[in-house]
Amino acid sequence: MDFPINEIRASQKLLAPHINFDEKYHFFYDESNNPRKLYTRESDFNTSITGSFVLGGIVDNGSVFNFEELKNSLKLQKNVKEIKFKHLASGDFISCLKSRKINTYLKFINNEDILVHLSCINLLYYSIVDIVDSALMNRKELLERGPQFVAELKDIIHQVLREHLDETRSLFFKFNYPNISNADIPEFIKEIIAIANYENGNVKNQKNLKILKGILDFSSKKQKMPFLRGEKNNMLIEEFYQFYIKQVYMFKNSTHIFDNEDAIQKIVGDFNLIDGKRTLKNYAFKDSKSEIMIQLSDIIVGLTSKYHSFINNHSEELITSEFEKLNDLQKNNLQLYVEIISKSDKYNPGFFHHITGLTELGRMRTLNNLIS
Repeated sequence: MDFPINEIRASQKLLAPHINFDEKYHFFYDESNNPRKLYTRESDFNTSITGSFVLGGIVDNGSVFNFEELKNSLKLQKNVKEIKFKHLASGDFISCLKSRKINTYLKFINNEDILVHLSCINLLYYSIVDIVDSALMNRKELLERGPQFVAELKDIIHQVLREHLDETRSLFFKFNYPNISNADIPEFIKEIIAIANYENGNVKNQKNLKILKGILDFSSKKQKMPFLRGEKNNMLIEEFYQFYIKQVYMFKNSTHIFDNEDAIQKIVGDFNLIDGKRTLKNYAFKDSKSEIMIQLSDIIVGLTSKYHSFINNHSEELITSEFEKLNDLQKNNLQLYVEIISKSDKYNPGFFHHITGLTELGRMRTLNNLIS
């Protein structure tokens, strides 16, 4: 499939003029928590929907690293052929912070000034934002309030549906979301508003909640939700291809090295990225066993997946409570992790891409401020 990149790339650069997308880097990729497909079944979702899909890894900007020193310091068993996150830590994020091997890895990354890049997609949030976008198509004048207002509405519906996940799943399955017939729109919206009328302790802005319900009610009367048509019944997310190819075309002067997995190779290979009169050939696939940079990517991506699961499933109060229980090693690991992310973000904010709610972003700031 031909995919012309110049127009979309130019529009993205206009939205972020402070980001240098034209520099030459070497990006290495691994992934974590990729369900391949996310859909609703009668009794459940096919996989956990409260985590985040993470794609990213190491950015090489020409520095030279002593990887043998790291491998020796980790003291892995002799039968380990390649370094993976599972060899360094296990359990939830708080448990992973107890790992001395994670400490060794994070110190190495930080001391060597190795940069990282990460795309993190909150699965539930990404699955439901089309509800707000569709409703706003019926009240386009509200778009003049700006992107922050839209983000606040999306955050509110995410918090509402997240707090009542069983009712949300049942609603989605009943109406074949995200493929809803025009005839079913009034009843679908009626049931969303009913959920929004429950006690929602996570919603801080009751005024915007009222506005959201009003917009939804208006769409019910119009019987139009343009982005909830023409999709597969109950298929919340069918593929993640756009996240694989976005960095490839945005950083078109860089090289991008993916782990040699058939599924990823097919996803990326299906697109001919057309740059003017040429086709981009700036990516390749390598076996992680022979590519240490992919192995290092696996670890930062695995830890980041645990981090976002923690953020997605803990309130600010719980985050503060959990932080107060951390021992010195856990605090040191958290501080190193935050410092590595901050250093890479300052070097180039284009290395990071988050699709999640304002509430989750606020929780991230809370945790980062606590360790700072």
